Amino acid sequence: MAEPALAVRALEAGYVRGVPILRGVGFDLAAGEILAVLGPNGAGKSTLVRTIAGLVPRFAGEIRLAGASLADLPPHRVVAAGFAYVPQVANVFAELTVDENLALGGYTLKRGRAERAARVFELFPDLVAKRQAKAGRLSGGQRQMVAIARALMVEPRVLALDEPSAGLAPIVVEQVFAMIRRVARSGVAVLVVEQNVRAALATADRALVLAEGVERLSGPAGDVAANAAIAEIYLGGAPAGASP
Repeated sequence: MAEPALAVRALEAGYVRGVPILRGVGFDLAAGEILAVLGPNGAGKSTLVRTIAGLVPRFAGEIRLAGASLADLPPHRVVAAGFAYVPQVANVFAELTVDENLALGGYTLKRGRAERAARVFELFPDLVAKRQAKAGRLSGGQRQMVAIARALMVEPRVLALDEPSAGLAPIVVEQVFAMIRRVARSGVAVLVVEQNVRAALATADRALVLAEGVERLSGPAGDVAANAAIAEIYLGGAPAGASP
């Protein structure tokens, strides 16, 4: 059996030793799969992806990418290993053009940067006409495209997105999640933290629900969407798959 693209086991992490935010979280993520990480504010969702990215201290547990340990690696080595992270805010260089943003994303590539950019633009054709535009002058949805496109320049095995739909209009949210599906179809494993539960579950293959740093539910996205108890306790209302 092939190694998962990303394997997390019994992860404990936080900002202050002895006060863990994550307590025993674990999951597998396969190549080409989308895993949605859900839960209320303060559940530890962003801490999870930031810990994997090497930005938050790990206290215990394992993090493995394609079988190789990421534990305690500095962020630049996590990126070099194949993990790309797109934060919720400040995720583009506003005063640089789209082309310049992508060039910075691929600065570690020793060769083939132009060819890689061409393949990335195939995933994001709407950006082709904006290549010379400054990223800060683009729409919210287009800026999110730039952020994801830049992350893909390092040819990651795993792409982690922290609330990619935050602040976007509903029609733009649909476009962003369609974009996420395209990325997954290209073979990249996608880990997406989201507050937009319905959009995330409609897009993801599987979901992981956190509350107070503990895994409360995991499984196929459709099963999580239909779970009334979890929706009421952790997601704030009716089952996520129900009509408003």
